Amino acid sequence: MRMLAKVEADRFQTADEFLDALDALGTAGERIGATDVRLAKRTTRRRRAVLPLAAIALMASTGVLYHGVYFRPVPLDPDRVIVFPFATVGSTAEPEWAQLPMLVGSALERTASTKWLDGYALMGDEERTQSGGLSANRLRAIARREHARYFLDGSVSRNGDLLSVQVRLHDAKAGLIIDSKT
Repeated sequence: MRMLAKVEADRFQTADEFLDALDALGTAGERIGATDVRLAKRTTRRRRAVLPLAAIALMASTGVLYHGVYFRPVPLDPDRVIVFPFATVGSTAEPEWAQLPMLVGSALERTASTKWLDGYALMGDEERTQSGGLSANRLRAIARREHARYFLDGSVSRNGDLLSVQVRLHDAKAGLIIDSKT
């Protein structure tokens, strides 16, 4: 009842005072020593300190496992080539120029084991409307998403009666231009 006293001065002033009162009472015929309670407090504190450390270790190991499983390098198929639409250089764009990537793809079909994909079909609606073509980094990202090791892009320009076509072969793994022909 001393714990519930109305006047603060009549209550226990410290935890040690309360523990000594518990020692005097005992429970179930046994006496609880103040040192036993203090030891239990220390053990509880240690458990509380270990719990966050264990949680951090669990999160770190989960992160390592997640990274190892989901962020493995994607194996790129060396026989897969994506042919992207050629960019038009200058103001004159002619409809037959849009067929050039298909002609290149048809030529690739005749090679032994090469599989080609139409890059136009793999691009988003907004990307298809860009007349200047996409950046090499964006084309590389699309090629890697499709597990293609190589991709072709190019440009077409007309200067009077002269038609100029430039084709570039890129390595999607290394991010380099392997060959360029005009």
